Amino acid sequence: SWMVGGREYFGYRVPNGRLAPRYFTGDIIIFERKSKPKKDQTCIVSMDGTEAFLARVTNKREGKTIAPLDPILEENYYTTAQLLEKNIKIFGIAAEVRRSERV
Repeated sequence: SWMVGGREYFGYRVPNGRLAPRYFTGDIIIFERKSKPKKDQTCIVSMDGTEAFLARVTNKREGKTIAPLDPILEENYYTTAQLLEKNIKIFGIAAEVRRSERV
């Protein structure tokens, strides 16, 4: 984790290839530490204290739609009350992808 211009950033290494075609195994995604995404942003999310995962988060009038990028996980809509009840946390919003060339 590091600070730039008063903003905090951290890196996340993609652990498996199920996030293609956008992200690949070994990619490093740089996240800005924020918990309130704007419309349709890629975020790193945790539910009930489980391992964090990548998801597209869409704000709705009374809640959020969380669409995991891993196709094994299901997209769901959560009301504001359910977000609190299920302890859903957004740790950061994707700002950049760093990918090394593979041979």
